Formats: sequence, structure tokens, C-alpha cells
Amino acid sequence: MIVFNKKILASVLFILISLVGMATQMDGPPPPVAQGAPIPPGLPIDNGLIILASAAIIYGIYRVLKFYKTQNQA
Repeated sequence: MIVFNKKILASVLFILISLVGMATQMDGPPPPVAQGAPIPPGLPIDNGLIILASAAIIYGIYRVLKFYKTQNQA
């Protein structure tokens, strides 16, 4: 029981330290673009999002069923 609590505490501390480290690196907005410099193209981030989400849900269901199957056999 104590080992389990130590693992949880270590995980929470790791996440908090990571978040503090990321927050200290955020200085502000990026520097302005120089005059005459080409503007980078906007890249879409939503192509295939539905397929990715459905694949993640299917994989999650597969892992849960596999976990319950191994728990019932033992």
C-alpha cells in the first residue's frame, strides 16, 4: 500500500515539475515577422481527426476487453 502511494506521489510531482518548467519558458508572443518575409502556409490539423478518434476508441475497447479477459482467466 505504501509503495503504491509513493508511485502516485512521484507521478504527481513529476507532472507538476514539468508544468512549472514549461510555464517558465513562456516569455510572451513571438517576435514580429520582418517586412517582405514570406508568410508560412497555414497547415490544417483536422484532416483525419474523426478516423484518428475512432481508431483510438476502438483500440481502447480492445485493451479493456483484453485486460478483463486476462483477469478472469487468472
